Amino acid sequence: MMRGGAGGTPANDRGGNAAMEMRRAKIGATGPAMELRLLGAALARHPDGAALTGLGAKGMAVLAYLSMQPGRTATRDVLVDLLWSQGSPDQGRASLRQELRRMKRAMGPLFERVIETPGGQIALLPGSVLTDLEQVEAAYASRETAGLSALIDVYGGPLLSPLAVPEAAFQDWVAARNSQIEAAVGDGLLRLMLLDESAGRLDRAAAAARKLLDIDSLQEDVHASLVRIHVAAGRIPQARRAVETCKALFEQEMGGPPEIDLDSLLPPLRPARVSGAAPQGEFAPERAARQPEPDDRPLVALAPCLGQCPESMLAAAAAEAALEQLARVSWMRVRGAAALEASGIKIADLANAADYAVTLRVEMGEETAAEIVAATRMGDAAAVAARRLALAADGELSTAVGLGRALAGAICADLTELETRAALALDDACSASRPWPRLMRARGLVMHGGPRAAEKARALLEPLARTGEADAAELCVLALSNLEECWSGWSDGPREALFRGRELALRALRRAPGDPWPQHVLGIAASLMLDPDSARAHQLRALTIAPGFAPAIGEMARLLALSGDAVEAGDWAARALAAAPGAAEAAAWIRAPALARFAIGDVEGALECTDRALALRPDWAQTRLLKAACLEALGRREEMARALDPVAKILARISPDAVRMAHPFADAERTEALMAPLAFATAETA
Repeated sequence: MMRGGAGGTPANDRGGNAAMEMRRAKIGATGPAMELRLLGAALARHPDGAALTGLGAKGMAVLAYLSMQPGRTATRDVLVDLLWSQGSPDQGRASLRQELRRMKRAMGPLFERVIETPGGQIALLPGSVLTDLEQVEAAYASRETAGLSALIDVYGGPLLSPLAVPEAAFQDWVAARNSQIEAAVGDGLLRLMLLDESAGRLDRAAAAARKLLDIDSLQEDVHASLVRIHVAAGRIPQARRAVETCKALFEQEMGGPPEIDLDSLLPPLRPARVSGAAPQGEFAPERAARQPEPDDRPLVALAPCLGQCPESMLAAAAAEAALEQLARVSWMRVRGAAALEASGIKIADLANAADYAVTLRVEMGEETAAEIVAATRMGDAAAVAARRLALAADGELSTAVGLGRALAGAICADLTELETRAALALDDACSASRPWPRLMRARGLVMHGGPRAAEKARALLEPLARTGEADAAELCVLALSNLEECWSGWSDGPREALFRGRELALRALRRAPGDPWPQHVLGIAASLMLDPDSARAHQLRALTIAPGFAPAIGEMARLLALSGDAVEAGDWAARALAAAPGAAEAAAWIRAPALARFAIGDVEGALECTDRALALRPDWAQTRLLKAACLEALGRREEMARALDPVAKILARISPDAVRMAHPFADAERTEALMAPLAFATAETA
């Protein structure tokens, strides 16, 4: 670095630079001269493992900070502000010089092999220092479980946790960086746990789960996964200990038991239940946040046909799986036949006792196929929805459990849309006066409206959020109303809306950690923050809580599409549509294959897929933008203009930043190609 005037480099400086280059070449040939352990400790070591003693806390802080900077360099002024901000700038610079002298005495010849001080900068020589954080970052970046598994061993704990440096600026920097590191490590370990569990590598899956709990011991879904892994491995005593450990921890830290019913994950070796009590899994988990007094949520009663024939047994198994799924994903009250009868309600009286009665039966075909037929009726016996789901030869619908989950997704979407339409038909005062219509009206405004509708939704729910009275469902809808500002481009400050939405989703997660909806919304926020790995991890976590949860499946399709994995994106989109074809988000799921084709440069295939998506939702500006980008790439500009015309005014208000946030393609050139018609729409409406 030049220290002279503008005329050039002094001769003695040229000689110094040559010496530095010689030192760098020597280090590059011999390998790292020092190892820094930053995670769970603050320790400098020689390459042979011997500890480097004599470094003070601030000397270690200097090394740690430099090792984590781009280029491993920092100005002297930055270090002074970080570590010596109490006195004047001159005093701070003097303290830094004194600290460097102490470091040189403690490190001896090693100082010259590690540190250079050109001009107003201090830097670590390239290749001179190896850190455990580098190993963590390499493991996190791996797409294979063999690479991810290194996180179990190399992540030692919080960043510089024992280092005592009483400087607020340094402490704030450590806290911010530690939060980023923990989030990345947590996402990587979660991916490892899910992939290993699904592949039957249960020992390593359990190790990943334990490491996740070391980072945050109050992750209920991870506790549940650890119990499931132990049970799958046949380690029942360990599973029971894991349940008891979790219960004791939550009693101590939270003053009550975890919301997830961990006992239901254990084999049925408990004492026989009292006669007349409902079987495990029949009831939706009781959640104080979702149980205001009086509870005005609709009651959904689900019952299979009676009898002992194979058809009835299949229907009963599917109904049990549907009940378990609905209890996790539906915001309504859900009860099975046994629970209703235990409370004195007969199957024949369902139409009068429940808001919706869902009945199941099976029809056996001439071949091996069997079908579940579900009829949903209101209390007045009017038919409102029906689904006919085929028992497939393979895949998710090849078992009664898979069929029940698909049934739950379809029925939940149908009934939620029905309740949403009913709430939207009410006047503002009526819908705002009761919790359930208020929630459904807010949901409808967010899902089906525009910027003004989203403002109305926030007006309904924000007072509850401010007072702390909002439950997880209300917080999720409120979070989505903010996130929609990002991907729809309605807001002048999309990033502010993004962070508001993410914070609301985190609050929902704290309120209901066993609910898949907060994880789903956090995944959307992570995608908008251009963090696809975290986005996928949140959606996968939602699916560990509620397998078959259609919104998470559909969002996985979009994420895979943006990465250019067209085959996987198409498969996930088909799964989401099969699970909940009547969902409000179905148009986005149909759009995923179009995004995937566009991501890999198959614009003709993408164009064909956009036409299918527009048939379902012709007013969606983002889909029309995608179609226009395809036509632009094919040189069909007149057709491009016609495609944009219905939404030109909307697109003219959308900022390029919002488009980039909503479409973070792995190939940045594809994002720019998508944005090409945006300038045309803006010019046309100017």
